[in-house]
Amino acid sequence: MADDLFARNNVGVLDRSHPDYEAIGIRAGSFIVYPRISADGEYDSNIFAEPKGESDYTWSVTPSIEVDSDWNRNSLSFNGSYEWDWYASHPILNATAWKLNAAGSFDVTRALTLSANGGVSRDIESKTSPNTTPGASGVVTYTLSEGHFAGVYQRDRTRLTLKFDGYRYSFNDVQSATGSTIDQTQRDHGQVGGAIRLDYAFSPNTAVFAEAIADERRYDDAASGPINRNSTGLSVLGGWNLQLGHLVSGEIGLGYLERRYVDPAAKNTAGLNVRAKINWYATPLLTATFTGGRSVEDSGLPNVAAYVDNEVSGRADYEILRNLILSLQIQHARFDYVDIDRHDDRTSLSFRASYLFNHYLGFGLTYSHLQQRSTGGARGPDYGDDRVALELIIQR
Repeated sequence: MADDLFARNNVGVLDRSHPDYEAIGIRAGSFIVYPRISADGEYDSNIFAEPKGESDYTWSVTPSIEVDSDWNRNSLSFNGSYEWDWYASHPILNATAWKLNAAGSFDVTRALTLSANGGVSRDIESKTSPNTTPGASGVVTYTLSEGHFAGVYQRDRTRLTLKFDGYRYSFNDVQSATGSTIDQTQRDHGQVGGAIRLDYAFSPNTAVFAEAIADERRYDDAASGPINRNSTGLSVLGGWNLQLGHLVSGEIGLGYLERRYVDPAAKNTAGLNVRAKINWYATPLLTATFTGGRSVEDSGLPNVAAYVDNEVSGRADYEILRNLILSLQIQHARFDYVDIDRHDDRTSLSFRASYLFNHYLGFGLTYSHLQQRSTGGARGPDYGDDRVALELIIQR
């Protein structure tokens, strides 16, 4: 809407349209089909994320397709992909992943919009994940089924948003370093939740909001494991959404979060809730983004229910040419485990150069570094991991 007081009109480098280089698509009636295939080769200095890491070369091929409606009102889209990963010297890590998703939105009235999306995917858990299974030499894969529904009612200076979400995680068994099978059924679980948010705009550049999110997580084998992970969570935030001319836009929120467990042996967690995202449009060709947040995440360690995830990051995207974008990101995360004396500090750095040759062909070069330092009586491993990847993208 032309008088939308919540619209933020700043356009960052990654959001800007590049009509001379973007995929054209194939028209099919009132839909446009976007086929794409990407292939990359990567060197990984520490494929098992261990103190004395082993290196290897990997290759990945990912064909994908996206189908978008081309309607004046409402929208409908579908997308799917399949990924093959091969390791040159460690075939035990070879894996495949795929996903199928659909999304749609419907304008019931000028003030009310309903939207829904969902799908199913087979995902690969990275060896650097804080949830990775201890002692596993193979790769952990899992199936994720999810569904989301949202309703937004906006009138004059007020906007009300309601959301409902559902997730289902099913993990596959994984091979250990000794060749035995590690049962992963204790990680299978479902999660349902909802959120309500109220925004009020004082002006086209300033709004305040209040938000509450609640969820429940239920594990299939909660009673048979070393710890019952069934829990309920609550997050409450209040804050500001703002735009300062053409230079800055973003949102800052403070509040309270908690997660309570059924098992008295699992430590409940409560405390400060923080979420922030600030975009700085330094020039039309340079965008910097600063983010920070706090959350309570379920742990993959067999005797630990959760950890508190504290993260801050900064990212800069520079459009050196219309078809060449350089991106630099620095992130620091601290994982404080609530049931044991362990604290992991992770610092990561990544650099990417993305070059679009034309509508049909693109290249990407990425370097990333991750360093973990763990402290406490039950400390985890200290390790570093460097990766260099070259990607080829063919699209229509």
